[in-house]
Amino acid sequence: MKKNQKTRNAIKAAFLNLIKKEDLETINTKDILDLAGGARSNFYNYFSDKYELCTAIMQDELKQMERLINAFFQDSSDLRPERIHDLYVLRFQHIYDNRDLYKAPFTTDCFQEFPEMLRLSQEQSLTYRFRMYFGDKTLLPVRDDYRSHMMSTITVSTIEYWVKTDFGLTPEMICDQYLRVFLPGN
Repeated sequence: MKKNQKTRNAIKAAFLNLIKKEDLETINTKDILDLAGGARSNFYNYFSDKYELCTAIMQDELKQMERLINAFFQDSSDLRPERIHDLYVLRFQHIYDNRDLYKAPFTTDCFQEFPEMLRLSQEQSLTYRFRMYFGDKTLLPVRDDYRSHMMSTITVSTIEYWVKTDFGLTPEMICDQYLRVFLPGN
């Protein structure tokens, strides 16, 4: 690994360590660099501020979520209700495991673009999965792109609600409530 990438990763790792202990607003560049080990200029070679750093980490999170989804569907593109349930438990568990990080973009005004980034990422993934499972079924009563848009919008709203209630429900419980909207009677 190149030195630049190593330094960048060390800064990200230090931030992730700090966000588990402190709110984003109390973290400063000095704290990050003290933990990462490096000169102040190292930080500014990669990020303009802690918000840009957090955004970069959240983009990494979106990629990680996509890898989890791809791994989940590696054997089958099956979208039966129980498989959708298992997928969303996996998603919500991942968010719960990283809840300290997910709090920042939903509780800080500096991240107004993150919920939309998350929604678009979810929508693209769902549209792709629906097309894989159903084929190009433009005559279905609900088009795949509309279904994906609605599910991704409600997914982000669910995550935002969950964050703002301080993750008061378990991943399984939030998943069950979420899926009642889309899979009534299941």
